[in-house]
Amino acid sequence: MDSFKQSARSFDAFPKVSSTYTVLSKSGGVMTLVAVVLCLMIVLHGVITYSMGDVEQSFWIDTPYGDLGQSVQMNVDIIVAMPCDNLEILVADATNDRLVAREVLKMEPANFDLDTLPRKRRSGREALGYKRNDAYLKTKPPSDPMHPSCRIYGTLETPKVTGALYINYRVPQGQFFYQPDYSLLNFSHVITELSFGEFFSDALDPLDGSAVIVAADPQSTDPNMHQSHYFISLVPTKYSHFYSDIHTYQYAVRYYHSVSKASVFRQAHVSKDLPGIMLQYNFEGIGISFEHYRIPFYRFVVHTISIMGGILMLLSLISNAMHSRSARQNPGARLLDAGKPSEGH
Repeated sequence: MDSFKQSARSFDAFPKVSSTYTVLSKSGGVMTLVAVVLCLMIVLHGVITYSMGDVEQSFWIDTPYGDLGQSVQMNVDIIVAMPCDNLEILVADATNDRLVAREVLKMEPANFDLDTLPRKRRSGREALGYKRNDAYLKTKPPSDPMHPSCRIYGTLETPKVTGALYINYRVPQGQFFYQPDYSLLNFSHVITELSFGEFFSDALDPLDGSAVIVAADPQSTDPNMHQSHYFISLVPTKYSHFYSDIHTYQYAVRYYHSVSKASVFRQAHVSKDLPGIMLQYNFEGIGISFEHYRIPFYRFVVHTISIMGGILMLLSLISNAMHSRSARQNPGARLLDAGKPSEGH
């Protein structure tokens, strides 16, 4: 019985290599250090990648005009180099509905100074992929208090149909036909924000931070009759970030500048022929979805362990190959007990 207990105590199901047959070498230490560093880097990279997740893109067919009565949110922040009292803001759509937007949006005096205006991460002209070098863009408007400007900002609810936002000269109340003093017209402007749908702060739209500076044409009888036309194509976009969804719109834009030939303004009248700013938008029939997702945690663990095991196996093979090469180059070398001095020393 005592011999059985003694055998059980000394039993080793996983016998270790005797220290007599082990060798401490510089190459082995380097390989161990490399293995530890690589494994730590793999684990850190895996944790970061898993926490951030991945993005899957898909497309769907969107009805051009949406459901009956569906509306779209328009987020606007524009500074125009004219006093607020001289500006009329209207929204007109394909159903012939009109909205006096100045009654919905906020308007406040501002200083038109390009050096102090808020900008987003990059200019809209850079986002559009080109630079407009026309003469009317090169002249900087005055920024002193004698030339006040107006900041127009807020949110509009518009039907999901083709429409346009017009910023024109405001005809005084009670005067149906009116011919303004053209020297008062200056539709230089900066678009700090123009987006559609739910506001998404990380989104960068093409017109965010863009500016158009118009200069008087001395050869024209009406030197300030400038028109800025923006043609915007909206693409429905859905961002799914794990547990929350954002329904918004991306857009592409084309810009066109011209000089108006109109000479008479009418009260509460919108027209693409009048001097001012026109933002025309239409909805595309294809939507895009960005869905963030994470792989299951067990797959992440198995994937990480598999890579670490492969690296350890590869480093082990390299270490054995280096040791075999060293043994062939030094056939007289002997394996020494770890920590024991060699004979003759």
